Amino acid sequence: MEIKLTLSDWLSIVGTAISLLGFTITILQLKKTKNAADAAQVASNEAKNTMQQLDTIVSMQKINGQFDELKTVLRHNNLAVAIIYITDLRKSIASLKGAHSNDASYFQKHLNTLTTIHSKIEDIDIKTDPTIIREIILQISDIQDSICERSSNNISTFQQEKENKNVNA
Repeated sequence: MEIKLTLSDWLSIVGTAISLLGFTITILQLKKTKNAADAAQVASNEAKNTMQQLDTIVSMQKINGQFDELKTVLRHNNLAVAIIYITDLRKSIASLKGAHSNDASYFQKHLNTLTTIHSKIEDIDIKTDPTIIREIILQISDIQDSICERSSNNISTFQQEKENKNVNA
């Protein structure tokens, strides 16, 4: 018994084949779209990380300048202005601490030292003990050196990551 297919049977078969082909193409396009979206997400995250690194580097350089100004003010025994600089420095370092929770203890150590220095300056009598200012400047220099070193490391890391991305691209 031979089965004869009618025109409508042939059209159904061809229509089913075209539908399957269309479905396959749709699935492939969805996969390409997902891959493109994933690549865009990776690029977005990399750009965000780069911006955060640059922001950290700029913030640390700004803090370094604030330390220089603070030491100058202290050398001129202008304690009222020194308090303002210390307050600003504490805010700046606290901001870095908040942005870099993995380095929180590093920044907290410097915040504690600045708080101690702040208290000393509030209670200081320069006329009775001028060496206190020198000690404070040395403490501030230690913090500044540490932050400068961290900033240099951040710059080196940033440059290395940029070079690695260029090599991999």
